[in-house]
Amino acid sequence: MYLCRQEARGRRACSAWKDCRAQKSLQSLEIQVCAEVPAVPGKTAGERKPLAESCGASVLRATNEFGMGRMKSEILNENPEQVTSTKERLVKCVKEVLPSTTKTCIWLLKITIGVSVLILFMRYFKILPWLSATLGPLFNHFGLPGEAALAYVSGYFVNMYAMLAIAGSMDLTARAITILGVMSLCSHNMITETAVQGKTGANPVRVVITRTLAGFVLAFVLNLILPLSQSDIAMLGGAVGKSEAAVAAVQPLFKELAVEWCYSTLSILVKMTLLIYSLAILQRILSEFGVIRWVSKFLKPLLLLFGLPARCSFLWIVANILGIAYGGAVMMEEVRAGKLSLRDIKLVNQHIGISHSNLEDLALVASIGGIWWVMLLSRWAGSFILVWGYRAEMAIRKKLLTLQTKTTL
Repeated sequence: MYLCRQEARGRRACSAWKDCRAQKSLQSLEIQVCAEVPAVPGKTAGERKPLAESCGASVLRATNEFGMGRMKSEILNENPEQVTSTKERLVKCVKEVLPSTTKTCIWLLKITIGVSVLILFMRYFKILPWLSATLGPLFNHFGLPGEAALAYVSGYFVNMYAMLAIAGSMDLTARAITILGVMSLCSHNMITETAVQGKTGANPVRVVITRTLAGFVLAFVLNLILPLSQSDIAMLGGAVGKSEAAVAAVQPLFKELAVEWCYSTLSILVKMTLLIYSLAILQRILSEFGVIRWVSKFLKPLLLLFGLPARCSFLWIVANILGIAYGGAVMMEEVRAGKLSLRDIKLVNQHIGISHSNLEDLALVASIGGIWWVMLLSRWAGSFILVWGYRAEMAIRKKLLTLQTKTTL
């Protein structure tokens, strides 16, 4: 009878052991149960020892029979060949990513080279300076001098580095740099980034209009709410005619422009290629080991506030850290793999269109005098309005479509 009770205790112990993952836990469990063998009336200590050993053996046999089998069934899914080493899983991730990433990388490189050649000729034929001079009077409504239009147009068609190179050489106040920074962060590198967003399913025309108008609206609002100092008033009063003078002062030869284009384009292509492959492999590895699911849970409250689904977390992180151009490969891979729906992509594009590159680009603008938290929070507020406005638009369209269907029937 006593041995039967110990056998039952051993079988109960094996059920508690099912989550253990090492033989050491087995031994600890055996010792613990054996130590709990109570004194048996009429039995000496020497006679109780075989009973304790029998008890431990029973626990070990029961555990091996039930716990180990259950654990192997759960971990191996009844197929030991499915479980591979960490190294093999990493190699598998790389092999799976390379074909599709290579196609995406080639497409992005073609777009980048084409856009850079277009900008080269726009600079040589003075199209960029002409656009800057035309937009100069408009910028006074944003609290900016006319010469700031050249920096904005350069960033609009090229990238943030072009805007920073020109803005850094101007005598702008912190207020002016902040406003100009918000405009450029909302709408820079428009040709390349619009092509990337269009490739993921966004409407290119809508992307251009939304990002451009968002930059203008935010600049206008900031001009109203940011305090105006005496330095700002003096800057605006003495800025007349500076834009044309600055444009005419520097007009390099085509050879100089071509050499500069070769170095800058080669640098961008190398950097972009490395980042595209690195991000694609990283995304696949994080997905393989379940890190993305954990990150999604952590960011879920913030993304819900912005009106975005939690499954967009990795894409949101990539866009906020690296931007749209460098993170485009990840965006297209997510769409190609079917991990995000078309609705999810449209919502994400509404958000990241004016709020991306919040690490490097934001720090660069802050380094020349911009107020970083104003530039960040103002664009987050704008993206909040855009996403929830787009959600309302989709809900209204769905309602109208339902009413139209009922009327037709």
